[in-house]
Amino acid sequence: MSLITHIQTVIRPQLTLFIQVMGLLLLASCGGGGSSSEPVNSPASSSTPPSGSAGSTGSNSQTTNSTDTSSTGTGSSGNDQDNDQSQTSNADSSTLFETDSEMNIRLQAAQQTDQAASGQQSFMSPHVQPILAVGNRVYVTNTPSSTVDVVDAEEGTVTGSIPVGLEPIALALKPDKSELWVSNHLSDSVNVIDLDPGSPTFHQVIGLIDASSYQEADRYFDEPAGIAFASNAKAYVALSQENQIAVIDAARLKITKTIAVPAQDPRAITVFEDKLFVLPFESNNQTQLSGCLPSKIDGERCTFDAIEHVFTNNNVLSLNYVADIVKNPELPDRDLLVYDTSSEQLMETVEGLGTLLYGITVTESGQVVIAQTDARNDANGLAGSAGHGLAELENRPFLNQLSMVLCGTDDPCNTQASRIQLESPPPDQLSDGSALATPYSVVAIPDTSWIAGTAAGSDEVFIVDASQQTLLSRHSVGATPRGITSLTLAGKPSLWTYNAVDNSVSRLSIEENASLTRVQTIALQDPRPETLKQGWHLFESARTSTTGTFSCSSCHVDGHTDQLIWVLDTPKCDVAGCDQIQPRLTMPMRGLRDTAPYHWDGIVGDPHGGNNTANINTQLAPTCAKGVALDCARVLVDATLASTMCGTESCETGPSGLAGKLTTEERNQLAAFNLAIPFPPPPERPTNNRLSAPAFEGMKEFHLEKDCGNCHLMPFLVSTNTPGTGMDAPTWRGAYDRWMILPQGRLNIIDLMNIVGMPDHFPEQRIWELAGASSDVWSMVTEGSTGFSSSLGRQVVLTRNNIDADQRANVLALTLEATNGGISLQGTALDLSAGQTGSLTFKEGEFFTSIDGGAGHSIDSLFNHIENLEWHVTLTAHPPVNTQTETPQPGIWPDTAMYAQSNIIGYPQLSPEGTLTFRARHVYDNSQLLIDGEHVDAQLDCVEGALPNCIDERVQATLSSLPEQGGFFQLQLQNLLGKFSNDLFFFSDVAAPEAQSGDLFKQTGRFDQCQSRDASWEFVELNGSVGCDGGQLRASVDQASVAEPWRVQVFHRIPLLADRKYTLCFDARADQARSISIYLDEGPSNYRLLTGRLSKDRIDIGSTWATYEATWQPTQTDITSRVAFDLAEQSGSVFLDNISLNEGSQCP
Repeated sequence: MSLITHIQTVIRPQLTLFIQVMGLLLLASCGGGGSSSEPVNSPASSSTPPSGSAGSTGSNSQTTNSTDTSSTGTGSSGNDQDNDQSQTSNADSSTLFETDSEMNIRLQAAQQTDQAASGQQSFMSPHVQPILAVGNRVYVTNTPSSTVDVVDAEEGTVTGSIPVGLEPIALALKPDKSELWVSNHLSDSVNVIDLDPGSPTFHQVIGLIDASSYQEADRYFDEPAGIAFASNAKAYVALSQENQIAVIDAARLKITKTIAVPAQDPRAITVFEDKLFVLPFESNNQTQLSGCLPSKIDGERCTFDAIEHVFTNNNVLSLNYVADIVKNPELPDRDLLVYDTSSEQLMETVEGLGTLLYGITVTESGQVVIAQTDARNDANGLAGSAGHGLAELENRPFLNQLSMVLCGTDDPCNTQASRIQLESPPPDQLSDGSALATPYSVVAIPDTSWIAGTAAGSDEVFIVDASQQTLLSRHSVGATPRGITSLTLAGKPSLWTYNAVDNSVSRLSIEENASLTRVQTIALQDPRPETLKQGWHLFESARTSTTGTFSCSSCHVDGHTDQLIWVLDTPKCDVAGCDQIQPRLTMPMRGLRDTAPYHWDGIVGDPHGGNNTANINTQLAPTCAKGVALDCARVLVDATLASTMCGTESCETGPSGLAGKLTTEERNQLAAFNLAIPFPPPPERPTNNRLSAPAFEGMKEFHLEKDCGNCHLMPFLVSTNTPGTGMDAPTWRGAYDRWMILPQGRLNIIDLMNIVGMPDHFPEQRIWELAGASSDVWSMVTEGSTGFSSSLGRQVVLTRNNIDADQRANVLALTLEATNGGISLQGTALDLSAGQTGSLTFKEGEFFTSIDGGAGHSIDSLFNHIENLEWHVTLTAHPPVNTQTETPQPGIWPDTAMYAQSNIIGYPQLSPEGTLTFRARHVYDNSQLLIDGEHVDAQLDCVEGALPNCIDERVQATLSSLPEQGGFFQLQLQNLLGKFSNDLFFFSDVAAPEAQSGDLFKQTGRFDQCQSRDASWEFVELNGSVGCDGGQLRASVDQASVAEPWRVQVFHRIPLLADRKYTLCFDARADQARSISIYLDEGPSNYRLLTGRLSKDRIDIGSTWATYEATWQPTQTDITSRVAFDLAEQSGSVFLDNISLNEGSQCP
């Protein structure tokens, strides 16, 4: 009997409850299939709604949870963010830092109007083999410039730059050395560069691999990373975000199949003989929260009943149980996956190597060498059982290592790997400058047993002897070396590194004793501002830590997360049962701007004041200045440098006069950098910028039907000051790339995963589905705007052999987006007949190139030149000129406070005069309005004040023409040739919306699977309980209330239109004859009936099943209205099934 079968057999009564509550876990307060945390009081229209808590929510929890956090609360969070509070962290902080208002005025004044010019946005893409020596040339990915630069190795000079896609990060040489392939992480493409010196296309892009290279439609080629060749005919590309390897016909440039990698984030790959080696970057280290099935509690590996404390009680604060971080051998630890290159079948899996696996190389003898860090998050993990805190980590969260695995040509790999520690592990104390932090890339030096590598966090190159496992030499290079290659010229070996942050190449000579000498450093062209690079280097540099062994980027890798839980200097909460430091999951650094306060606990960099987890029932003053994002980010930097980066017992005062490293200027640079990095473009947003139908339905479901948006507020899906816990509601942005979730990672306990049959590599969509995301909500996540055109990065390669109707359509779509200002369309044109190459730019409806004197070309003319004059054209969609790393994403949201949790959200509705009122931030003069992805003629003004700083951030858009039909519409703003806002929706009934057919509840009222995450029924359980019983909904009333029958209630949110007829149909029975009430109302907070009646409809039901119906005609439109059943008038049980709501006067 399998483990899952055994568990299901032993605890089958609990299994159904587990699945039901897991479906609610993150959406418990969002209506995700069961309970509500708001006081849903539904009196008759003449009554005054009672106040107070709704009490139990159906999960018998101390606190309920919204997404990765806690309860939604019952309206305002107790701190109106629209009202400034005078206390801040620095009395004169507004004079220390530029305010947000001042920044907006400056950026608005700096807007340019040149449609042909391109902007520059950095996304912190990773690197995998970004530098490669071929003959007497060194090729390097110039990531910020979106080129592959060519260095003459003998002269040490840059001799050329080859334009490629956005953010190139990886190179690979075809075995016959005829082509160089490059992965463009942001363009979601691979470019093929011709390396034949005798070819007319030498050093030009001659091929493109992207999503169109699949044989099937509707596929994605997201975030390509490492490339490896099995032969001249077959290549592999790691699709890191998708956890797949694309298998490519290297002659036709077509994707023939994909390999599903049973691990997370494959990046570095290589081929040796007939083996494909794959490194999953986020390989984990078998750590988890110390929960399990009750039968397995042993006080060591398992300290609490996970069923009881994760889902029976949604215990957000981890009250009254011991919560440790432990290693559980039942968790997988797939570090090196070995595939057969002839069949693509998985041959072997090597475990126990490291946690974050950066780089790989293979020696001539088949020794696989891996550059890695190994997390020590369990070293101080006994926070509950032994009182561990940050001090026990010894300022050594990671070990910096190389792992070596011997994999011969014919033999299986030796799973007994050996490790080279690049510095002495704890408890040894390290001398200053002795660490080699974040080993990132490695290369085998031919004809030796030496391995050279880069320590990206220490800005150094090192050489180790693999046979002796000893460190031979080291030398400093440029900022953040992430790539290394070896080259021998005239018998003299050398190393070349790509230094990612200062965008340079360092050349080092190797002497016979392995000593290193830096010969030169070559600066590459770099469009990024120096201030950004300075802050970026501090983020990546291990000199920010006391031991010099780790950096901010060690955990927040590439601005993302290491997917690990840690015991840090988190304050204990201040209610009964808070007797230990709680483990916390690493959060992304991406998208920090406009989301303060930071971290789970709502403490660091708080411009609003109010409660937090250390002060749950206390209203505190702000800790930084409202409207001064830099001040809040600086508070975050200061707190981190004084705690995590320093250790709590021996943190010395640094050059800033504060605890920890860095000068005042450096701290400010790091704070500014932390605000500058956005989330990457969503992987599945349609190319026309219009959300797909599922994604748009998901947005409405998230914010209306399940009211998740009451906590995860637009524009950036965050909020603060959660009543009852003090936690922040973290963003859902980027959820598609996070597989560890919840503050303590408490969902990712292997026993719980086994119960529900979760694949043990924790695929993101399955994890978030388990946590409450329907397929439509998931589409919202994978398509939601992060500030950029969905065409950003797209490429087209045009030759006389491939121009067809599809290519013409691709070019037309890009030119339309460029005309609308969403992208800057740039490229190259090569005239094969004349041997001339020049730049190509689209402007004012035409293409202009230097190879024919600057004449303008229409699309027809361009295609004619390609076909008849043998032009070779490559086009890439760059960001428009006002999209810069410093410019923030505009935010738009309903007319309510930006951060205050509320069950009353005023989503915009179009007036008969064509006006929409909502709130907006970082929106400038001449911004454009988009409806359903298309630019429309509209005027945007402040309700009061003047752009860009409207009073209370309230704006009004006036449409020149009204929609021809009513309904819901997608709304966005775009700054002039700049960034796009988030997605918002508005409703219009100025013209009649289309009639809806079928069950408006989408058949969720059948309760065949009432634990379904797609169900949106909510319950009030003050005087009883509501749950599933044999595929029916059962409400048990323990205490009758004639005056307040809503104290046991079942309801569903649904938009209702004035003067439309709606018919509610349902089956019901009771344990004895009784009356129940049914009705339509406005929902919070008035709960007034929508039908113009003075009382609710009373239905008499008996002890046998019968079908009932009621027809209503609302007198007003309400997109947040409800259909409700009040059941508490008599004690006993009521059963409901087959509930449907239909437009019209009849049941189906």
